[in-house]
Amino acid sequence: MPDTTTATEEQPDGIGQSWEYLAWRMWCAGTRNLSAIARSLQEMEAAGRIDASPHDHRNVKRAIQRESKLAREALDGDETDALMEYIAGLEEQFGEADRLMRTGDNDNAKLGGLKVKVDLLAKLAAAKGVVTERKAEQHSGTLAITNVDVAAVVDNAAAATAACVLLDALGHSADDTGGAGETRSALPVPSGAAPLAAEPEAHGSDSGPDAPPHGDDAAAPREE
Repeated sequence: MPDTTTATEEQPDGIGQSWEYLAWRMWCAGTRNLSAIARSLQEMEAAGRIDASPHDHRNVKRAIQRESKLAREALDGDETDALMEYIAGLEEQFGEADRLMRTGDNDNAKLGGLKVKVDLLAKLAAAKGVVTERKAEQHSGTLAITNVDVAAVVDNAAAATAACVLLDALGHSADDTGGAGETRSALPVPSGAAPLAAEPEAHGSDSGPDAPPHGDDAAAPREE
């Protein structure tokens, strides 16, 4: 079955532009069917939008190669700001995505235009140095604790108190592991909280099962 697709909607207004340049623009816009490009240019000539058009796809191929070479030579000698060119290109595509979102034939087309707009917004922001997202990363080693006014963000008093206790415990944990802990004032402990377990009593040098005998036991030989 012959290909009946055209690229009429993908090329810019051709007034004052050669068909060779328009063919290259259609190719850059994603149209890879040379015959479709030739038919679109022929339709533009018939409508009076351009003065001439290619005879067939072979003319289109040669024109695209020639225009591409000219574009490369112009780019090599170009002294314009590459960043500004990039931003201008993004803004042009943003306008096309907005048009698709507003005039799409169906909901899927409109949704696709919206998704492209969101993606282009992020790229435009990044190109202009705007930070749109921040990521938190956890590394092994020192645990850093940030002071947080929990009571200001938690309405429930009991929950706020428990959260403060948790933050304080995390801070002491950082101190015990060699981190740069912070000195905190005493925080209220919620009622009903379990007391901390008592640390086992350390044995002195003269006590414990391996300590030397003393007193009346000193004279008795130790059983091995």
